[in-house]
Amino acid sequence: MKNQTIVKYSLLCGLFLALLSGISYFFAERNIVLAAYVFFSALFSCLPLPYLLASPIARIRSLRRAQEAGITILNAAVLSHFAEASTLVLAKNGVITAGHPYISELVPEGTSQASLLALAASAERKAEHPVGRALLATAMQRRCRLQNASAFSEVKGRGAEALIASTPVRVGHADWLIEEGVAVSKSLLARAGKIADAGMTPLFVSYGKHTRGIIAIRDDIPDEVAPSLHRLQRRGLSVHMMTGDPLRTASAIKKQLALNGASAALSPSEKAREVQLLRTHGHIIAMIGAGARDAAALGEADVRIQLVRKGSDAESQHAAEHTAYDVRLESGHMESLLSFLAISRKFASLTRENRTLAVLTWILLVPAATGVFHPFGAPLVPPLITLLGVLLASLLIVLNSLRA
Repeated sequence: MKNQTIVKYSLLCGLFLALLSGISYFFAERNIVLAAYVFFSALFSCLPLPYLLASPIARIRSLRRAQEAGITILNAAVLSHFAEASTLVLAKNGVITAGHPYISELVPEGTSQASLLALAASAERKAEHPVGRALLATAMQRRCRLQNASAFSEVKGRGAEALIASTPVRVGHADWLIEEGVAVSKSLLARAGKIADAGMTPLFVSYGKHTRGIIAIRDDIPDEVAPSLHRLQRRGLSVHMMTGDPLRTASAIKKQLALNGASAALSPSEKAREVQLLRTHGHIIAMIGAGARDAAALGEADVRIQLVRKGSDAESQHAAEHTAYDVRLESGHMESLLSFLAISRKFASLTRENRTLAVLTWILLVPAATGVFHPFGAPLVPPLITLLGVLLASLLIVLNSLRA
């Protein structure tokens, strides 16, 4: 819209200046040929052709380069937006991590490991999120005896609950269970702290008002993530992580990856507010999300990016169908974001250079073509020379754009 406005006003100003110059010379010289000479020269000098060519060719070249690098750009406007981004927000699950959670440790209290796993898997049997499926798959592999559950519900950012034998069973964060009146022992809280400090997620499992133990969930971080994020930081991006996991888990991952910031224990709506808060501070936000829990936050970002990992879970695929992503990183590797950053910054740089050349063309040609310097002895510029000047500037812009 901004470019269209500039082009529209350049045409209107050009026509106005051409008429003004032509009429002025007609009354001053009483020569219709000279007036027409100045009119057309002034009109040609204001042609917006160089400005119109400032970005389209560079954009086409950039989109082709991105496609060759395994990057699908669904909204061409993000080429310039991502170049200006100051903050990169990352979801933890499926973005920083591989998106394939598994059980690392079972810590029962007053029951056996098999019973603890069976209780959690029974409660999460109808869950669609990756952790719930991991619990169910592991329980099936270990041939645990599952119980019938009813009234399953998921509390966003907290956990899940169901009724087993008319008794509420909850699987989730310790603070949620405590809020529901469940007794959690100090020894389990201490053990959960150690699990979180190792970068894992401790899931508390309760039956009625009593805690049955902890299940430690691990989701490995691919080897390429840390070096890719460090290179993005060296290129001026501030990298922040947002997760629904406990603070100690988030802090451990933040320290491991040397992130600029990490926000923990967030519900989907709280993630969206975090992005809004960053934007109010003047940051241009690019976000990589995965899963329905990130949809609201992605909607608040300036650039919405999907990292397509192989074997993405059903929740991520469902979110992709219902989220208006701007960019898809088809390779599934964080390092492809470096390629996208280089492409977008190159495009933005070339566009600035081209627009500067277009403006300089106007600055040089318009005064000479309208006869501003003629009273001081300068010759009038023929319309053909003015037109050739505009075409030459346009050619230079095209050649410069081919560097994208």
